[in-house]
Amino acid sequence: MGLIEPTRALLSTVANCLGASAIDPEAALSARLHPGEPGTTRLLVMLPGAGERIGTFAEHGFVDLAQAGPSGAPDVLEVDAHFGYYRHRTLVPRMLEDVLAEYGPRYEQVWLMGISLGGLGALLTAQARPRAVHGVIALAPYLGRRRLIREIDEAGGLLAWRPRASEATARWDVSLWAELARELRNGRGSAHDLHLLYGEADFGAAGHGLLARALPQHRVARVPGGHDWDTWTRLWTELLQRGQPWADRSLGRSLGRSLGRSLGRSLG
Repeated sequence: MGLIEPTRALLSTVANCLGASAIDPEAALSARLHPGEPGTTRLLVMLPGAGERIGTFAEHGFVDLAQAGPSGAPDVLEVDAHFGYYRHRTLVPRMLEDVLAEYGPRYEQVWLMGISLGGLGALLTAQARPRAVHGVIALAPYLGRRRLIREIDEAGGLLAWRPRASEATARWDVSLWAELARELRNGRGSAHDLHLLYGEADFGAAGHGLLARALPQHRVARVPGGHDWDTWTRLWTELLQRGQPWADRSLGRSLGRSLGRSLGRSLG
């Protein structure tokens, strides 16, 4: 079972930027910490998209924007979660060991933010260890096969859709959507901790819109634009202008316990 089936454009970007010799899927994740205010109890972990490497969020101003809010600057941790970890299905185990286990105990809140492939990585990591994560901010995340997204849409949307029993645990994207649907129907879990941001002309907008229709609308932001840094910067700025999500201390640490158990078994 392949973990992801990205578009040709993403694969081309990865091939051009990374090269086989640059990928070591067994190595510990490299990370770069940007300290926030002294004594902060909040950590924001940033996962890059395909073809991007550690430092890209700082270069595009995302770290400065995250630390400029009125609620105090969190520590920001950029991780070098490159495509090799996804391809070899080692991203989640490495995130659990190198990030959540290493840094998590130092903070009261840990938030994960990822762009594109990194958005998927943030979701999978949170689902595998829900008690260790307060919330996820997914910018234009990869959400699975287009055929599955069409199937869910044609069924009347996420809350009306029921997966075929034979596929419920056989494919990661079916498990992802099925557990999201169950949590949303129950009114708890990941629906209350997930912020979804995307451009209206993004190549994955069909899946984003499908998920957005099932989420509380104050947790969704969309702007004109595609799958690019200009769009993501506008989305990130808009989210932070609303208020830093990690400033809300009322959020629980659950991000879908059953979803975490399901995907933890299949991806761990």
